[in-house]
Amino acid sequence: MNVLGYDLAAPPSIAAPLAATVGVGRAAPISGVSISESPTTSGETFTVTLVDTNGLVSAAGAGVLSSGSTSLTIDGCLVQVNSALATLTDTAGTTGPDTITINASDSNGGTASPKSIAVTVNGLPVITAPATAMVQQNQTTALRGLSLSESGTLSQVNADLATLATHRARSRRIWLP
Repeated sequence: MNVLGYDLAAPPSIAAPLAATVGVGRAAPISGVSISESPTTSGETFTVTLVDTNGLVSAAGAGVLSSGSTSLTIDGCLVQVNSALATLTDTAGTTGPDTITINASDSNGGTASPKSIAVTVNGLPVITAPATAMVQQNQTTALRGLSLSESGTLSQVNADLATLATHRARSRRIWLP
């Protein structure tokens, strides 16, 4: 838009996924977050804030402030901000629902409509195994009663590992942790 000879850019726009899934206690990438504005003016800078209700958000690069906290700020030109957003990760300390809220503004007074990412946090995997197993020496033996499970939707796993877990025993007992 041109007003009295000045080009006015539209306010910034935020692109973000609607949902993400992470594992508890591990930094997981949150991809697809960026800002845009057309046109940008010479020397224009942007500020993006990300607030995580239950986890810690991190990013790397120029203009990143408070990385590894519940509130992350990124300041810089459009390229710098988007480069930092490309490194965005979330580390959730507890299972259950989480939300990352994203706000953006530019140095010309434009403000983006906020976006939210619904984060599902999966629990730790659980391995079930018998305390001991008897096998014959130098014989391949299927170990029965092994299972692996994980909560959430990242990888619903409840597999019978009996066909996968075989062991050529060198002794009479195998002690499983």
